[in-house]
Amino acid sequence: MKGTAFILLIVAVFGILKLIAPKIVEFLPEWVNGLIFLIVFLVLCFQFGRFIFKHRRKDD
Repeated sequence: MKGTAFILLIVAVFGILKLIAPKIVEFLPEWVNGLIFLIVFLVLCFQFGRFIFKHRRKDD
C-alpha cells in the first residue's frame, strides 16, 4: 500500500501545481498529462487487484 500512497501523493502534487500555478506545469504537453494519468490509473488497478486477491476468503 506504500506504492499506492506514493502514486496518490504524486498525483496530488501535480494537481495542486496545476491549480495554483498553471504557468509552471504549462511546459508539459497535454499528452504527457494523459500519459501520467494512464500510468497512475493502471498502477492503481494493479494494486487494487493485488489487494483483492490477497484478502479474498480461503474457502472459495
